[in-house]
Amino acid sequence: MINSPQSIAAVQAMKDAWKDAFDETGLAWDDTSNNRAFLAETVSATLNGASAWWVARKDNAPFFDDIGLDLIPGGPQGQYLFVLNNTYAVMQYSKNVEAAKAFVRWSMSDPIWMPWFETSGSYYAGVGPKQDDNPLWEKFPPVTRVFRGAVAKTRTPGFAGPYSQKAGLAQSKYVIVNMFAKAVQGESAEAAVAGAEVELREVYA
Repeated sequence: MINSPQSIAAVQAMKDAWKDAFDETGLAWDDTSNNRAFLAETVSATLNGASAWWVARKDNAPFFDDIGLDLIPGGPQGQYLFVLNNTYAVMQYSKNVEAAKAFVRWSMSDPIWMPWFETSGSYYAGVGPKQDDNPLWEKFPPVTRVFRGAVAKTRTPGFAGPYSQKAGLAQSKYVIVNMFAKAVQGESAEAAVAGAEVELREVYA
């Protein structure tokens, strides 16, 4: 349930910290603005995948050795992550269902997937214990090994419910993102959370 004391407290914390701790231009950012700001040294930290680290390494950024990577800190209910979801699906109406299933099995087999995993150098974490336990991790830069085991802490949109079409719609409508944005732009935390509740009820109706 989104309209809870915990949600209101989280939104209020963001609202309180916004002017002192965040870049106020962030409300106009696109998906790459935070990385550009970090690489331009106008912000000292950003919440994203490790892409900024990889670009800094490629470009020999003078501050590269000072960059640290870490997972999102845990909260009162534990540590949970939202990472990029790579989902494979075979449509029932496909004329090549069995061939498609065979392709997915082939693409995820060790001879195919493990070399790709090594090439990514931990940019894409493993999909399960087999990848987390693989000695390939020892070849990766120590700073990136924080992603080892990250998948076990990952939750999909809609958790603890199913990752459904409705959960995907709520994600694509940026209901949660907009909830925080409205608060830092002046709405009370209570009003922002209540507005998100209305939107989610419409999505899941």
